[in-house]
Amino acid sequence: MTDIWLDQQDAVYATRITYYLTGYVLENVSGYVTASTTPYTLSDGQLVHPEVAYLSKDRYPKLGEGVFPLAPDLAVLIAHRQKTARDMREQVMGYLNSGTLMVWVIYPQDRAVDVYRHSDRGGIIVQNYDQSGTLSGEGLFIGFQLRVKNIFA
Repeated sequence: MTDIWLDQQDAVYATRITYYLTGYVLENVSGYVTASTTPYTLSDGQLVHPEVAYLSKDRYPKLGEGVFPLAPDLAVLIAHRQKTARDMREQVMGYLNSGTLMVWVIYPQDRAVDVYRHSDRGGIIVQNYDQSGTLSGEGLFIGFQLRVKNIFA
């Protein structure tokens, strides 16, 4: 499970991503952008709190009370200093195996982002972006672009 409380730097990064995603979602698609205090339920019943998440209204048309009973379409995770690479892979796979379409893992120390998603052939695709890269919606958010350097500005 992701920590609910972020350190100062990570909170700023999460807020920047939330800002860019919310602006895009409000103008272009129907859904919800949520913060780290929002619990989602993975297919094994585990409650998780991604630092930022997006859930389409197609999958969850009406907000209710309590936790979201499913995984988000996009989960954004920040690789905390105390987390190992194995911890992060397990988290990513938990989301992808529960129906999440894409996971962004933010690496503050490296100022980089890894994007995980399912391939058409059933495997997992991992794309690595440094500060010169630009994140896109990979079919989830058509036309969305976020320059990685803007996350760490």
